[in-house]
Amino acid sequence: MRNIKTSLWLLITLFVVSCAQEEGALYENPDGIISVSLASSKYSAELAPEDGTEITVQVQRNNAKGTFNAPFSFKSSSTLFTMSDTIAHFADGNAITYLTISFPGSEQMSLGDSYQLTVSLFDAKMLSAGGIQQQTLTFKRRLTWVDAGTGQWTEGLIVPIFVLPVLTYDVAVQKAEEADGVYRLVNPYGYEVYEYTEEGDVVTDPCYVMINAIDADKVVIPETGIGIDWGYGEFFVASLSGRYGTRSGKTITFPAQTLAVGMRNYNSGSLSFYAEECILVLP
Repeated sequence: MRNIKTSLWLLITLFVVSCAQEEGALYENPDGIISVSLASSKYSAELAPEDGTEITVQVQRNNAKGTFNAPFSFKSSSTLFTMSDTIAHFADGNAITYLTISFPGSEQMSLGDSYQLTVSLFDAKMLSAGGIQQQTLTFKRRLTWVDAGTGQWTEGLIVPIFVLPVLTYDVAVQKAEEADGVYRLVNPYGYEVYEYTEEGDVVTDPCYVMINAIDADKVVIPETGIGIDWGYGEFFVASLSGRYGTRSGKTITFPAQTLAVGMRNYNSGSLSFYAEECILVLP
């Protein structure tokens, strides 16, 4: 219902965002100066035990003659991920080399958490023309999901933003084999699932919303998109720091102001609205 979706009670300011170049360029600099670039600006993946304990980051240079070293910096949101050598070493004749990130294996990664790493060229003067100076890498632990059945979701995320009636409706639920208490909703705001979603609103299909209820007194939703866009970028949700839902039997309850909601192109893509109460009744 488009008339409902345009009744947002806040004044929205639209921003024009330029597209970021994703592929590192290897253009010749003047005077034959050797310069380097990362291969891409963003990378994300889910890690499983078979992926081993090392991740490589590609670095390329514009001139393959002679040996050459380029220093980089490394930051990680977790001490699980380390880079012992932050120098990109180019051998004579090689235009491409790799930095290596080490970690103890996906089994040590927390369920549902997202790990963010950044690799940056230390000296911007060494960047090739049109090149990429920094790469952001995002990793999650890969889980094995099995169908759990049909649950009931009481919607409180979009309600406070667009002043809609509270709905309770059926939603497919999956559970992780690796741990008791980790679930995800399948397309909870999908077309023909959520009453107010139109076919053209869908931006991610299938869309999954994970709920970590391992600790029944500290149930959380890691930040995730919910798969629809009503004109201000995709909606996304996350638990607020220090605020938790609870699980009692088959019922998971997120009290009002436990979760926060944002839209990717509104308010710089920040979590801008408190959610109302949300309830999941498990199959």
